[in-house]
Amino acid sequence: MRRRIAIRWETVRRPEHLRLPALAAGYTEKLVASYDWLEAALDPETPLHVGHISVATALDWLEFRDLPGFRTSHPKLTE
Repeated sequence: MRRRIAIRWETVRRPEHLRLPALAAGYTEKLVASYDWLEAALDPETPLHVGHISVATALDWLEFRDLPGFRTSHPKLTE
């Protein structure tokens, strides 16, 4: 969750003159790597449990905040 909050802080919340584009790019890279890991690790055959709900909630929060998307590049996360 920290990466998501950090990206939002660096791209939206922090005053524009204090924003560091390289830092935002690094946070974005880490978030996309997290999407990659989730897509590889999630097994759609596993019975639904609270972990699935947690991931879905986090992904929904990301989408709501207009942070780097996952829908087009990680289709397994949208199932």
